[in-house]
Amino acid sequence: MKSSPSPTRRRRILRGCAGILLALAPCAIAAPATFEDAPTEGYGWFVRAGGRALFGVKSSVRRLPASAPSRGMFDNGYVLPDIRGTGTGRTWNWGYTDAAQVAGNQLNLQRFTDLPMAGLYDNRGEDAIFGGEIFTGAELARFFIGRREARLGFEIGYAYHAFSADEHSTAQAHSTLDLAAYNLGTTFAPPAPYAGSYAGPGPEIDLEPSLSGTLSSPSTATFRGELDNTLHTFKLGLWLEYPLARQLRAGLSVGYASMFVDSQLAFTENITFANPGILPLQTGPRTIGDRKWKAGAYAQARFSYDLKSWLGVYAAGDFETHNSHRYRDAGREVTLDLDTLFAASVGAVIRF
Repeated sequence: MKSSPSPTRRRRILRGCAGILLALAPCAIAAPATFEDAPTEGYGWFVRAGGRALFGVKSSVRRLPASAPSRGMFDNGYVLPDIRGTGTGRTWNWGYTDAAQVAGNQLNLQRFTDLPMAGLYDNRGEDAIFGGEIFTGAELARFFIGRREARLGFEIGYAYHAFSADEHSTAQAHSTLDLAAYNLGTTFAPPAPYAGSYAGPGPEIDLEPSLSGTLSSPSTATFRGELDNTLHTFKLGLWLEYPLARQLRAGLSVGYASMFVDSQLAFTENITFANPGILPLQTGPRTIGDRKWKAGAYAQARFSYDLKSWLGVYAAGDFETHNSHRYRDAGREVTLDLDTLFAASVGAVIRF
């Protein structure tokens, strides 16, 4: 048979249990809550920087549409009617580019048609362009999504990428050379380059050529060039981070992106003719290019892992869109298609 404790003993047991509970109370208060209820450590500003691979930048060099030959317009000058019309048979609306075109009292002009054009290519943007990115920003607010604390903030960023494309190629065609000689008469040709106006007045020459002729020949163009491009992207946006585990976060950034594009095509081109009566043509070394700002937008999804309270690593994927960059010169049109860009980046995050 079991005996019951005496009233005195029961009172001693109760007092002992109460003492133990009072001793453990501070520990219970200080004990960490579950992950969902645990507040995260606060931080203000951050710097996020890493390497970046950019995909989807398409580049092309195409031939400009050739305009139909116009009477009186040549590759190295022009002779056109002036404000008085054609009744006088003379005009002050004329010009030329090189002193060697004047021989005695004649001005020699020429015009090529159907010249071959090499150096045309199309890059579909399948290769990665490697560069880097850096962001800084700060936390603006915290709020709970379910039982986990999300953070909202702003960021300012910069990304840099540079790439080039070498092009060595040849092209063939059957070309035509139109020649015309205009009589200067007693007019003294102004030093080259010279360009008269429609309204005038100015020195006059005959409106119609005294001599003209046409030569044709198979032709070959040899091109050596390099297309250099530099992309500077500045970003301003908002970010949201949500904890997936105690040290793992998922983040999303969206905002405005402005890209400064600096593009140049440097090249030389030589055109030779099977007809020995037509002298070879050489273009270059020559550089054409353009620099412009291109407005756009960006979005970045990323995961970050905290190594310490102030240090972490991240991996991210980006989407960007910008207006295309296009410029024309020397019979060519250069285009950088920036409409749909993707990027992958990895790096480190420092919080302070």
